[in-house]
Amino acid sequence: MQVYNGVFGWAKMESATYNNEINELKKNVRVMNTALEGKKFLLGDELSVADIVIANCLMYGFQTVLDQGFMKSIKNVNAWAANVFALPEYVHIFGKV
Repeated sequence: MQVYNGVFGWAKMESATYNNEINELKKNVRVMNTALEGKKFLLGDELSVADIVIANCLMYGFQTVLDQGFMKSIKNVNAWAANVFALPEYVHIFGKV
């Protein structure tokens, strides 16, 4: 995700580009929120590699650019993230997210 370049200073990013990237991230997370309706994980009740990969991609976003107001609007994603981030294997590698 390009927004992380701006957050962490990995690359120079114009303000407009940065704001567009945040909006794109939020749009994609909203789509994911809808897809998670009634599910514990992305593919239903079973953890998959997709859950781990997407959690890794979104971890910094949860910690940096997705504001509290937005986070309140994505209850399905929040529940999913809590499930993934609480996995003992995940905590062992990344600590408490």
